[in-house]
Amino acid sequence: MERILPAIVFSQLYSLTLSTLQPDALLPYLTGDTKLRYLLTNQITHLNIDILDQVTTELNNENESNIFTLILSIGKCVTDLTFSQWLCCKHTWISIFHLPSTSCVSSTLTKLNINVNTFDDCLYLLDGHLDSLSTIIINIRKISPPLLDIDNTKPLLKLKCFSLITYVQTYFYDSRVVPLLYRMLNLEELTLYLSIRRIESTYIDGTHLYDEILIHMP
Repeated sequence: MERILPAIVFSQLYSLTLSTLQPDALLPYLTGDTKLRYLLTNQITHLNIDILDQVTTELNNENESNIFTLILSIGKCVTDLTFSQWLCCKHTWISIFHLPSTSCVSSTLTKLNINVNTFDDCLYLLDGHLDSLSTIIINIRKISPPLLDIDNTKPLLKLKCFSLITYVQTYFYDSRVVPLLYRMLNLEELTLYLSIRRIESTYIDGTHLYDEILIHMP
């Protein structure tokens, strides 16, 4: 990266993909007086960050959370962000719900594609920190009982498109996912890819989706 960015003026560069980067290698470019930081602050509107971990450690997970919050902080023009992490060709996830409420803030971001660790991370992102967000595509490692008391009742009036993906079976669809969907009063596009275990019913059909979700939306 250092052999390219400092040498050229990118006056028309608005979309940028950074692929297979190590977290500890990327951080200095976001924190120092670098061309990358300048571009993120003044020009880039569409950003794709693809982090490759050689090994998963607590430090690397913390670095990835820091990278995400740094991008939100310095990406003054970023409207579309894809943030993904990989380990040996498999997705990994970041956890952000434990961060201060002022960490994940952006007034420009309208579309976010991200992998997170828990459903609390999802609620954290939708808790008013990203007030212009209209589209979110979120891959969650697991939907489990809440670890924090995060409000899951405030209407998400600007959200138009919502995609929720998880491959781990969950017993908390009715208690966690459905209340979140109730908040999306102006939703236009919904994608759910879930593995659900329920006691009262063994499957979810169109009748359930209409009676429990769609009927609550205008």
